[in-house]
Amino acid sequence: MAFFVMHASDITRSLLLCALLFTATNEGAYADAISVYRGQGVDANLLEIPGDILSGDLAWEPTYFWGLSYRWHTKPPEWLASTGRWIGLSNIKTGLELIEVKHSGLQDNFETDLAYVLELTQLEFWGVTLRLTIGYGPSIAHGTPSYEDGSEENPEKRYKFQLYGMYETEWGLRDYPAVTLVYKVHHRSGGYGLIAPPKVGSNFMTWGLRYRF
Repeated sequence: MAFFVMHASDITRSLLLCALLFTATNEGAYADAISVYRGQGVDANLLEIPGDILSGDLAWEPTYFWGLSYRWHTKPPEWLASTGRWIGLSNIKTGLELIEVKHSGLQDNFETDLAYVLELTQLEFWGVTLRLTIGYGPSIAHGTPSYEDGSEENPEKRYKFQLYGMYETEWGLRDYPAVTLVYKVHHRSGGYGLIAPPKVGSNFMTWGLRYRF
């Protein structure tokens, strides 16, 4: 019971922090989507993943998570919108995504992530839509993220607070835009030493189902 109370308190503090961050940036915001995720860990560095997928050599590991998220769209800053138009991305959308994850397998803990999301573009071919999205923000592990890599100097030490990164493709049908399928990398790291030591963290390949309001 004591563990549950402590864990619930940790999550409450994290969610309150996320709510405050959202409130500070909510001008022009509106509800966008709710998503359910299923992730599996992979033994690969972030930059190795595209090549491993194409070659069929991605090393899956027996550790998983279920996740639930809520995303708000926000008004893109004018400098970002103008930069997007300059490089040919005329419809960049921004938002915040709050994610709660429950791990199982090689680690057993909850995790809270808050990402500032950039929907870079939407493509369409033969009635199929494809959105390309990236996002970054803080990530807090509640408990010990034992599956994750430690640092070279202290390989047994685990770091609860890290940088969250998401690299997402979202597939849908033009005539049924409310429901889409998501495939993305769920990434935690030290941000090249800015938040935690280099080479710590983990990567999960993640499938999801999203409902857009």
